[in-house]
Amino acid sequence: MVCKEDVLLWFKDLEGYKRIDVLYELLNMCIPFEVRFLGSCIEEIGKHTYQELRGSELNANDLDRLSKDTSLGPGLLDESVRHRVLLYLSLLRSRNCSVANWLYKSILRTDWLEDCIVKGNLKDENIQSEFLLLFVMALHHPAFIFEQKLYFSKILTQLIELRESKNRISPKPSVFGYPPGFGYPTVKTMVRVHFSVHYNFETKLNC
Repeated sequence: MVCKEDVLLWFKDLEGYKRIDVLYELLNMCIPFEVRFLGSCIEEIGKHTYQELRGSELNANDLDRLSKDTSLGPGLLDESVRHRVLLYLSLLRSRNCSVANWLYKSILRTDWLEDCIVKGNLKDENIQSEFLLLFVMALHHPAFIFEQKLYFSKILTQLIELRESKNRISPKPSVFGYPPGFGYPTVKTMVRVHFSVHYNFETKLNC
C-alpha cells in the first residue's frame, strides 16, 4: 500500500522538471469539477505573491518590452537570462501566443543550444537541470503550438539521454528516485502522454 506521506516525501525531493511533469500529469487525470476546485485553490495561494510578481508578469506578457530588452541578448548561455526566462514562462498567460512565438524563435531555439546538446557539451548538472526545467515547462505550456512542442520534446529527449549516459558511468542511487510502488516514466513516456492529451483535446475541438 502506498502512503500519502511517502508520496509527499518523494515529491518534495524530486528535481524541478520532474515536479512540473508529475503535477501536469496529475491535473490531466482530474475530472472537470476537481480541476475547477484546484483552480480556485491555486488562485487563492497565488494572491500571496501577486504584488511581488506583478512587474515580472507585465514584462513576461509584453512583446514590445521583451523584443527591446537587450539584456536578453546573451541568450540561455547566460545564467541570469535562463533564470529570467524560467520566471517569464511561469508567468506567461495561456493565450499569449505572440510572446510564446517570440521566445521560441529568439531564445529557446538557437543553433548554439542544439550544437551544445548534440555534442554533449552541457556537462554541469545544475545547468542541465535548469535546461530540463525550462523545456518541460515549455512543452506543457498551452501558449506554444504543436510544432514548437515537437522541438521541445526533441531537446528534452537529448538532455535526458545526456543525463542518463553520465549516470550510467557514475551512478548516484537515490531513495527518492522513484515514487513509492512505481517507476518514474522515461522522457519518451512524458512526451507520449503530453501529445496524447493534446491530440485528444484537438480531436474533441474539431468534432
